[in-house]
Amino acid sequence: MGIRYSRFTGLIHYLGDLSLLTLAFLLSLLFEYSSFSEIFFIKNQILLVLLISIWSVLVFFLKIYDIPRVSLLRDVLLDLIKLVLLHIAIVTALVVLVTELQHSNQFFLSFYVVTLVLVLSWRLGFLLFLQYYRKIGFNYRNIIVVGYDEVSRELVKYFESRPSFGYRFRGFFDDRKKKQDIKGRLEEIEHFVIQEDIDEIYCSISRLSQPQLNKLVQIADNNLIRLKLIPDYREFVYDDIKVNHYGRFPIITFRHEPLNNYINQLLKRVFDIAFSLFVIIVFLSWLFPLISLIIKLNSPGPILFFQKRTGLYNRTFWCWKFRTMKVNEEAHTRKTSPNDERITPVGKFLRKTNLDELPQFFNVLMGDMSVVGPRPYMLVETEYFSKLVEKYMVRHLVKPGITGLSQSRGLRGPTPNTFVMKQRVKMDIFYIENWSFILDLKIILRTSVNMIRGDRNAF
Repeated sequence: MGIRYSRFTGLIHYLGDLSLLTLAFLLSLLFEYSSFSEIFFIKNQILLVLLISIWSVLVFFLKIYDIPRVSLLRDVLLDLIKLVLLHIAIVTALVVLVTELQHSNQFFLSFYVVTLVLVLSWRLGFLLFLQYYRKIGFNYRNIIVVGYDEVSRELVKYFESRPSFGYRFRGFFDDRKKKQDIKGRLEEIEHFVIQEDIDEIYCSISRLSQPQLNKLVQIADNNLIRLKLIPDYREFVYDDIKVNHYGRFPIITFRHEPLNNYINQLLKRVFDIAFSLFVIIVFLSWLFPLISLIIKLNSPGPILFFQKRTGLYNRTFWCWKFRTMKVNEEAHTRKTSPNDERITPVGKFLRKTNLDELPQFFNVLMGDMSVVGPRPYMLVETEYFSKLVEKYMVRHLVKPGITGLSQSRGLRGPTPNTFVMKQRVKMDIFYIENWSFILDLKIILRTSVNMIRGDRNAF
């Protein structure tokens, strides 16, 4: 059995993070005051304790140090970035409320830049070392697999192709098969796991009866071995299947939704409010009256256009836009088409540059929309496509957005057939299942570029 260092990795991560947070704090003081002597001021000592305490609470609730052997480096680093961003949001709010803790913007900028660089480097370095350490034969786990079938063989291939996970496969056990690959029958398992110091037993559920499974649970418990079950979900197309427990009942969820996590919801909502206020104050404060005047001079009618759209959980809300059409009775029932005679010359420009969507930042502040998410459609479109496009309604599991993944990739404009809508829905579902703060930033950046150069699919 490999020496069980794994139980210490969380503590090692935590102590390393606290050391680097303290170092980043000291370096920031040095950048700000050209001296470390400021650390002796009670104000700075309280701030340091506060920074460390908030970090400790967040890692406890987010379970940042609960890193399985099969975790991908990308996922671990993204979780760490999420932690730092949430830390920034909480500390900023506290510092604003408690004036005694206030420092210059340069100090906090230095602290978080240095923290992010140091902690990311530390985490990456430690995990790479751990993977290499396991790859060369240390900190491993001896495993056996009970049940010889296609899914269990694929699992073994997966472990053997990734030696950095540190799993050593010691054989299959099965009563129904007699092959060279089979180490023995189920009745021989208890003697084998004791003799060979087995750490984990993986069981293919489809190959075992309930009495056999009960016996394996007993063997595992009596010998301090972890028992894990291998269900066969290959017929399902979902990439991320999660098991929750409702009391004693394991409940299987087939769709991973990061925005179901309240921490992610809070992070996204804080960003939505901050970004919307920034756009409204910096841009809409002068663009709104300018665009309003141009719209009024170009055609008679209201400046803003309000339309009922489908939002979160299929609820309707009033979506705000700059009016881009002549006033007409079909505005809420007829989709826009190429060379639509209802669109005004000014409206064509606003649509081409996405400027007509700017009032939707008020929708974001009101909580009906998010900056990034699946685009909301007219009620008649939702009713029409929900009957023709499979999984169309899944896109309403999150708030609709001013921009979205499909729009940033050029999938906007007319929907002449269900194939076009299927492509958008596929992209929207990908966004829902793979949401991250970094993905939102990428979509916003790509949308900004499209606004500058104009979108050929917009009309």
